[in-house]
Amino acid sequence: MHIASHNRTIYLKQCPRCNGDVGVGSDQYGRYLHCLQCGYMSDIGHANTDENRHSDDLRDFVA
Repeated sequence: MHIASHNRTIYLKQCPRCNGDVGVGSDQYGRYLHCLQCGYMSDIGHANTDENRHSDDLRDFVA
């Protein structure tokens, strides 16, 4: 039996639409940010393991 471990990052009160909590997700098209309250979504590009790159993308999303 294989149990998958999921790292979830949530940024509290960072949604530009409703000030809700923003989660980071990824799919076959790349990474995205999504609001857990209102459903707002924004692409942040292809999957990248560099945390500094992710921080820059989040600043663009929030600003």
